[in-house]
Amino acid sequence: MRKLFLSLLLSIFFASTTIAASIPSISHLDRDIQSSINSMCSYAKLMEGPVKHIACLNKQLSQLGNQKLPSISHLDRDIQSSINSMCSYAKLMEGPVKYIACLNKQLIELNLITENYQKAEVTIQLKQPSNKDTKLSDAIKAIENGESYKIWLSLASEGVDNAQLILGVLYVKGLGVSKSMKDAANWIGLARQNGSMEVSEKAEEVWNEYELWKYE
Repeated sequence: MRKLFLSLLLSIFFASTTIAASIPSISHLDRDIQSSINSMCSYAKLMEGPVKHIACLNKQLSQLGNQKLPSISHLDRDIQSSINSMCSYAKLMEGPVKYIACLNKQLIELNLITENYQKAEVTIQLKQPSNKDTKLSDAIKAIENGESYKIWLSLASEGVDNAQLILGVLYVKGLGVSKSMKDAANWIGLARQNGSMEVSEKAEEVWNEYELWKYE
């Protein structure tokens, strides 16, 4: 009788050891993946017993394969929260494969939006004419409508010939600045010397029209 009892105990011990050893490990996986797998297999664990629980774990691991959880930690917290909210159902109810697919989908859509926004910005920049190419008449109208002369002062100081011409004319006419023939002669003179053919010719006309050589 004693031998039979010991034999029974050993059988129970080895059986439990076999079952425990056969439970697949998920501890090496990302916490969110672990959470998803545990959620998927919780019913089997609590209601169907260890065999079904182990079968569920193995199924989830088999479907998961080598797939990795995409990182969203580099994103703004509100974006992370939105993505997690969108994929919470997949995480808890559909398993890690669908959860990963949902995250990847959200990241792809986010990247497309970002790319389209960047392209739109580039398009806007391309469509906007450079101040360096502004016509003299357009610059004068802008100043008359309240635009600051400082953009032309900045560009002229950088050696932009068209800006030097425009700034010189502003000083001649006293538009947006105090009238100063000396300053006008300085900027128009630079445009004459360093400007392109078109700018230089126009600067020469202004130079002669207002007799700016007198103010050198």
